[in-house]
Amino acid sequence: MPFAMAGAHSSFCFPKAVPVLARTVQALALSGLLACAPAAQAMSGTTSSFQFQATDREERFAADGPDSVFEREIEAKQFKRQLAELVAQVQMGVPMAETKMGLLFGIPNTGLQDYRKAAGWFERAANRGYAPAQTYLALMQLYGIGIDKDPERAMHWLQQAADQRWPYAQFLMGRRYEIGDTVEKDLARAVAWYRQAAEQGNYKAQANLSLMYARGEGATQDLAQARVWAEKAAQSGDERAVANMALFLMQDNGGKADPARAVTLYRQAADKGYSRAQLHLGLLYAYGLGVPRSPSAATSWVMKAAIQGDAEAENVLAQMYKQGFGVAQSDARALDWFTRAANHGLAKAQAMLGFMYGEGQGVMQDDAKAVEWLAKAAAQNEETAQYNLANRYYEGRGVPLDYGKAFELQLGAATQGNAMAASNLGWLYQHGLGTTRDIAQAIRWYRQSAQAGNEHAQVNLANLYREGDGVPVDIAEARKWYMRAAEQGSTGSQMMLANLSVLASPPDYVDALRWFELAAERGNVKAQTNLGVMYEAGYGVERNVGKAVQWYLKAAAQGDAKAKQRLEFLQGGQ
Repeated sequence: MPFAMAGAHSSFCFPKAVPVLARTVQALALSGLLACAPAAQAMSGTTSSFQFQATDREERFAADGPDSVFEREIEAKQFKRQLAELVAQVQMGVPMAETKMGLLFGIPNTGLQDYRKAAGWFERAANRGYAPAQTYLALMQLYGIGIDKDPERAMHWLQQAADQRWPYAQFLMGRRYEIGDTVEKDLARAVAWYRQAAEQGNYKAQANLSLMYARGEGATQDLAQARVWAEKAAQSGDERAVANMALFLMQDNGGKADPARAVTLYRQAADKGYSRAQLHLGLLYAYGLGVPRSPSAATSWVMKAAIQGDAEAENVLAQMYKQGFGVAQSDARALDWFTRAANHGLAKAQAMLGFMYGEGQGVMQDDAKAVEWLAKAAAQNEETAQYNLANRYYEGRGVPLDYGKAFELQLGAATQGNAMAASNLGWLYQHGLGTTRDIAQAIRWYRQSAQAGNEHAQVNLANLYREGDGVPVDIAEARKWYMRAAEQGSTGSQMMLANLSVLASPPDYVDALRWFELAAERGNVKAQTNLGVMYEAGYGVERNVGKAVQWYLKAAAQGDAKAKQRLEFLQGGQ
């Protein structure tokens, strides 16, 4: 299950205004209730960099509006006084006041929004060396909001703020180096900046530092450290950070697993509407991990996430409809949710959609649509789509027959460990289809697939060694791979093992009888006939004409000429 990246997105965003009168928002912004103090907490990674810290009265006021003329008069007087104080501070050149002016023009839905004016005020404060203003100005220049886009100048301001140990700026520096945006990608430097911000309490940096330790990116993989930083980030209460910690608690990596607490944390994040937590909580109910197994609860939580447009949740919900898990089985509903996930670019949903159009499941069979979706998924390196699309090019089904494209796509899927694609790739190499015939490569891919348990590869590899096709004949090696396939129920391999025992010097009729019986019981007509011969002649078993007749009758019922001939002979002799 992939780690959810907390705080990964650093696109510029001013704080959203609470739903109150515009002058109330202005007053709160100017009074400092929209925190703008030069302390780590003020910009330590809240959703919008600043946090609305409302008292009980203010929360009631925000919800209900002023409930008396007296209250409105008090509010108006407070606003005038606060505005006058701010103007006086601005005239004195106080950078914090200039930054507050920038925020005043930057807050949406107040009637005062003017990003160009906001950028102007931030620049004044930034030139005075005020780190918060430098950070805001950097973001505006980075994305061209209210000011010309200038990534180099943005990095100049961001570096200055970070050098002053401003944690949010340090976090953004780490993010720039992690993704290689405006600077050359350098994961080690990203880790260094994240650590500086994390040690000052920036939960976004803590979450990203945790992720990098977990992946071993920019630092030696250290799951214990990853878990420590995930725990610190979760203490912020941010739903992404909380969900990340829950993920750690589902595993023993870096510490003891605690599914019960993981469920609590996932629920905490899910109740806040975080779609990925809702999805994971649904999966916990689906598998009964930390909670009693409940298909209905699983479906309910996954549905909540899917409705929000979470592509992974849409895909899981589609699978639930496909299998009838927690909901009534419906290929049509499954197709609908796969389509939503596919339109969001999820490769595995596109691959499944291609399969359903190809097979006519939940929709009219449509090769053109099947190829369209398989191609989209294959372009994202989705292995099952590459495999299925390759088969279409090999057969010329819905696309022109093209062994070259079939080879290319099978190679892509096989390289990712797809055992069926590896077997097919071996076949293409063996017969020189879409590539130069190369028995060494054929054996390599057959062996990879065969070791993964693919029956076709096991048989093809055994055939190469039995026939000596491009390699010395090696009956022992052939028997080994026929045995692997036979144990999986391959009647053809069971027949080959029986035949090899008959042809051995000296013949091993007892072993041959064993394999003929297994194949005959699975309905193999040749095995049934041969078993009749062995009972009739007493090869490897006491002669028993009655049993011979029984097996000849079964083979004859399937139209085997030799079995009919032996029956006529035996019954005529009687």
